[in-house]
Amino acid sequence: MGTTRGIRAFAALSALALLHACATLPAEDRDPGLYGTETVRAVITARQLQGTTFTTTQDALRTLRPSLFTQRAALATGDPYRGAPALYVDGQFQGGLEFLSTIPLYAVRSIQILGSSEGHSRFGRFHPGGVVEVNVRR
Repeated sequence: MGTTRGIRAFAALSALALLHACATLPAEDRDPGLYGTETVRAVITARQLQGTTFTTTQDALRTLRPSLFTQRAALATGDPYRGAPALYVDGQFQGGLEFLSTIPLYAVRSIQILGSSEGHSRFGRFHPGGVVEVNVRR
C-alpha cells in the first residue's frame, strides 16, 4: 500500500516538473503549433543560423520548424494556403511558404513565426494559419 502511494507521488511530481520545464522554454524554442493559433512568437536569429549547412531559408525551416510544412486542411472558407502560414519579408506580403526557397540564408537577419492572432494584429485579417516573417539584411 505504501509503495502505491509513493509511485503516485513520484508520478505527480514528475508531471509537475515536466509542465514547469515546458512552460519556461525561451520564446525562440517555442513553436506556435501545428495550426498557428497561439499568440506565442518564435524567433530564429541569424546567430542561430550561422555555421549551419542550409542554403535557403526554406531548407532551414523545414528542419528547424517542420510543423510549418505539415499538410493541413483549410481553416477558413477561401483560405488560399490551406492552413499553412502566410509569408512576409520585411513586412511585405510574399504569398505562401514556397517563396522561402528564394531567400538565401546568408541574407536573413531573423525569422519570426507568429500565430494567427498575432499575424492578424500585425498584418490584418485572414491569417488563419499564422505568419512567417523574414527580416533580411540590406
